[in-house]
Amino acid sequence: RSALQQIGHFNHMVVLVIPGAGIDDEITDSWRSMKDLWEINLDDNQIGEQTIRWLSQNRSLRSVSLARVPLDESALSTLSMLTQVTELGLAEQPVTLKHLIQLLRGDSLEHLDLSGCQIQDALLQELATSQSLQSVKIWGSGLSEHQIESLVERNPRLMVINRDDSTALPFRPDVHSAPPSSPAQTPPSENPSQ
Repeated sequence: RSALQQIGHFNHMVVLVIPGAGIDDEITDSWRSMKDLWEINLDDNQIGEQTIRWLSQNRSLRSVSLARVPLDESALSTLSMLTQVTELGLAEQPVTLKHLIQLLRGDSLEHLDLSGCQIQDALLQELATSQSLQSVKIWGSGLSEHQIESLVERNPRLMVINRDDSTALPFRPDVHSAPPSSPAQTPPSENPSQ
């Protein structure tokens, strides 16, 4: 714990990626002097509302990842304070529209990871109308192909990533829903020699 608390002495650190290290609110409290953070990844840790409040006060912060962090309702409600963030990772979080509406209607949030989140219709509708959002990862979110197609149709500039693959392309029904075929399986009506 002491070594983790010592991270706070690096006042000008800009990137902190430390997933699964047993970090909690008591440890992040010792990091309050870190005012230059641009990116922080606290995936698989035990932080809560207090840490999210601290992150919201760091005006230079642009990227936050909190995947698989056991956030309670109070901490989830505090997510709306992260108005300066352009990239937010919330994989496998029980988020709903009430937790994200302020961010989706704001002008900062550009990239949102909702992989493994159960996306309800109200949140899906807000994703479709967000003006700032450029990409959303929805892999494992329980959405049907029809819901995804509707999201793409309503917000065609939104890159919808529906695969667990960092190189995934945007969702396009004509590409992702058709089974692969080989040139040898060309139907006779499409074969120019016939």
